[in-house]
Amino acid sequence: MLNNLRDIADNEIADIVGTISGMGGFHEGEEQYISDELKKCVNTLMSLAYQEAMNDIKCSADKLIQEREV
Repeated sequence: MLNNLRDIADNEIADIVGTISGMGGFHEGEEQYISDELKKCVNTLMSLAYQEAMNDIKCSADKLIQEREV
């Protein structure tokens, strides 16, 4: 699932960088830097979202276990 999200994010980043490139005035190194920074941001956000989702799942599972024990 995360790999699919990364693929989608990579495509969106490529579109953004393509738009920036079309605006002109940027060198290839600058475009690569922007792309790399966007990828870092997206990866960080995806990791945080994944961790939060896993925490929610664990909390829900713990709650169900406690309810069953009562």
